[in-house]
Amino acid sequence: MRLDQALDRSNTTAFHPVTILGLLLLQAAIVYVGVSIHPLLILGIPLAIFLFWWAVSHPEFSLILMTLTGIIKGFLEESVPILAVVDYTLVLTGIVWLGVAKAVMEGRWEIPHWSGKVVTSFSLFCLLLAFSGFYTPSPLYGWVKIASYCVFGITLFLVPIALVKTRSDSVRVLNYYRILLLMVALGLAGALLYLFLQGGLKTYLIRVSVLGANPIPISRNLAILASMIIVIVLRRGGLSQLWWIPLLLITLLGLISTGSRGPLLSLFLGVVVYTIFFEPKRRLKLISYSLFAFGVVLVLLLSLPESLTTRYLQALEGDVVVVAGGVKRMSTIAMRLEFWQMSVASFLSDIRHMLFGMGSGGFSSLFIWRDFKWYPHNMFMEVTAELGLFGLISYLAFLLVSARTILSARLPEGFSMHTSLWIVALLVMFFTAQFSGDLNNNRGFLFLLAMAMTSARADEASAQNRFLE
Repeated sequence: MRLDQALDRSNTTAFHPVTILGLLLLQAAIVYVGVSIHPLLILGIPLAIFLFWWAVSHPEFSLILMTLTGIIKGFLEESVPILAVVDYTLVLTGIVWLGVAKAVMEGRWEIPHWSGKVVTSFSLFCLLLAFSGFYTPSPLYGWVKIASYCVFGITLFLVPIALVKTRSDSVRVLNYYRILLLMVALGLAGALLYLFLQGGLKTYLIRVSVLGANPIPISRNLAILASMIIVIVLRRGGLSQLWWIPLLLITLLGLISTGSRGPLLSLFLGVVVYTIFFEPKRRLKLISYSLFAFGVVLVLLLSLPESLTTRYLQALEGDVVVVAGGVKRMSTIAMRLEFWQMSVASFLSDIRHMLFGMGSGGFSSLFIWRDFKWYPHNMFMEVTAELGLFGLISYLAFLLVSARTILSARLPEGFSMHTSLWIVALLVMFFTAQFSGDLNNNRGFLFLLAMAMTSARADEASAQNRFLE
């Protein structure tokens, strides 16, 4: 290579003088702030800038964090109380759309043709939800619910469809997801160990959490992690997979210690349904692994301190709680059944409610608070009560079109490992949404649904490319 050509090439990669000046000014400002306030800021500010730019360049990671805000919020608020004023979901959404803007400028944003019917059906449901805000008896909660679902739900559902295009993209996002879920499992195991060493397990009732986070989203994600581990062992098999067993034991221990029964039941339902429909050749293995997992759960329930297992062993009797009238035993199972009955009764009350429902957040109007966050703890009952027959048909159509999109991409040899993990996680999340939370609490379901579709389609595209070659 000639010297003048080398110089020309080096000049093309040189920084503009204005860029260099800006970096020097930024560095000087960081040093000044660090000297004036705290020396750690000299390292902290550049690290924060780097992490922010990395998050913008990898919006899929921020999408996963959006599904974990119930855990992140409790952790940060317990650590730094002043952070309670921050809306983390809104911040992460902003980072995601900055990443989308960057992807658009780089030419990486593209809505695939196969997603047309799925996006259309989802948009129709969002429009019906938004329209219901004009007749809801609970406008405050109703419009907050509409805004949250339409903004955050669309972000979680649409962005993966547009950005995750290949098998390597799906595997990369799955690795992000599994690492974060593993951190949750290990964090909860650490919290349980700390309680044991401090003698905190001797109290009447404990639902173990991580630094103040709600135990329900923790248990939901632990159930997803446990289902993924079971499928990995189920698909690969052999003694080489025995090292997954300790991780499964830790995850099941953490799941039980949260005291959430719905996610525990959803774990087994999700794995069973997955195997029946997607792994028919491995049904005998499923039975053996399911019996093993069930045996582990049973042993844990019988051997752990009563403070951790009371909510399971006395599921029908309920919990002892302190209310305005004194000490009372309340059953959350009976309460949910009553909520579902109220939803059906409202749906059948008159023709308007049957067709259009009570409106977004309208279920809360059945209680004395009227405009508060109350919901039936079942997404189908919630849609039926608040959006009526039109909303239920729209939502079912959206789910059926999405399921067809996944199944139509199935290859003769079945789905790949990473697609199978997305599907079993989706099934566990689906069943969990029938026992706890509302549409917004379970909006992680939209992310898993989008990832299952994109991953299955990426498998199909990869197989077609191999055939053409």
